[in-house]
Amino acid sequence: MKRGAIVMMLGLGMIVSAGRVHAQKIGDPAAELSVTNWVKGDAFDLASCKGKNLVVVEFWATWCGPCIAAMPHLTELQKKYEKDGVIVVGVTAPDPNNSLDQVERFVKEKGDTIGYRIAFDGESKTYASYMKAFGKGGIPQSFLIDREGRVVWEGHPTELDKALEEQVLIASKYDPVTYKKVVQIRELRNKYFTLAVSAANKGTVRTLGKQIILQGVAVPELLAEFAADIVAKTDLKVRDLDQAEEAAKKAVEASKGGDANILATYAHVLYANKKQAEAVAQQKKAVEVCKDAGLKAQFAQRLAAFESGKP
Repeated sequence: MKRGAIVMMLGLGMIVSAGRVHAQKIGDPAAELSVTNWVKGDAFDLASCKGKNLVVVEFWATWCGPCIAAMPHLTELQKKYEKDGVIVVGVTAPDPNNSLDQVERFVKEKGDTIGYRIAFDGESKTYASYMKAFGKGGIPQSFLIDREGRVVWEGHPTELDKALEEQVLIASKYDPVTYKKVVQIRELRNKYFTLAVSAANKGTVRTLGKQIILQGVAVPELLAEFAADIVAKTDLKVRDLDQAEEAAKKAVEASKGGDANILATYAHVLYANKKQAEAVAQQKKAVEVCKDAGLKAQFAQRLAAFESGKP
């Protein structure tokens, strides 16, 4: 970033240095909401949502045109994902042009066009815990909190769809206990690849990899994904193909050899590790196990490539 660059804190007259190291980052536990007035919808707290709900916290103001423009989209997301336990809440803090009275009148005028909760952050504590803590200056600004109570995404509300859909799919696929393991494995993976990219000590990277493999057997598809990433990522300064092979093999064992995608991943890793014959054998198994006709054809093409030595 340019030295001395600053971001204006809209409506609050504050500034934040663009080079500042901020208190919060993605993956950190979400701060509890501090709400003085629930303007629309039922009151709730994040503690009661843990293990059950995904929460979207969106910061806005009555005078903010882009915030108003985003409201129909947020309403649509709340309606679409309500059955999946998603809670959308619009949080607004006071300023000279955004008093409680102004917010209440605005929300009343909008009626059902705002189809999600609205909270007034009268002491600006929630604003400080999110906007200031993450170094954000402009609104609208959204934060997505997962079932484990961690902030997993932040950005403009119109760009929320993909992140929310991914979290809904994860939450629906795994029971709460397994979901917690998924979160832990992903955190370890992030650390692993951060170190592998920065050319950290290979022993440290390998130790992290062992932890991922140990925990990953509970979620074999994530373990296979980890192995595939070691092969595929182009920016790694520490690339341990033997550990990728170990991870993929453990994923196959954990899935009892019944997942075609995991078998194909194992074959891919073996080939990358210059074990052509073993790669061919595993790819044959992937073709045999695969039930999807289109995917089966792709796997068959890859098998032919492995056999020819020209993938």
